[in-house]
Amino acid sequence: MNSRRAAIWAWGESYPDLIVNDIGTYDGTTLLPDGSLVLQVDADGTWTISPS
Repeated sequence: MNSRRAAIWAWGESYPDLIVNDIGTYDGTTLLPDGSLVLQVDADGTWTISPS
């Protein structure tokens, strides 16, 4: 099986929020929850994150 997965967590002061959870190719935009301090990327392959 050759599938890619991606999970991105936004960590705030007291919570983790799963903002991306995908299997397969992901190309998209998501908003960060208010109070987000850290992003945690758990993914296969090469990734980039760009603010806009």
